Amino acid sequence: MNPFQAIFEKSMTEKKGVNVHVNGQTIGMLVTKIGDGFVEGRSQQYSAIVIRTERIDAATM
Repeated sequence: MNPFQAIFEKSMTEKKGVNVHVNGQTIGMLVTKIGDGFVEGRSQQYSAIVIRTERIDAATM
């Protein structure tokens, strides 16, 4: 199981934003879908964001 699964599920069900840290960059988004090996979301700037879970360094809510 992905260690970030609980944070992503909470973001999706409670409609709360999450900050995903990938390779020194921070991506703020609302999770819309959790897949096998990826998480998908959206933000005010982008309508679709897809991140491979193996690339995630940290996630904060």
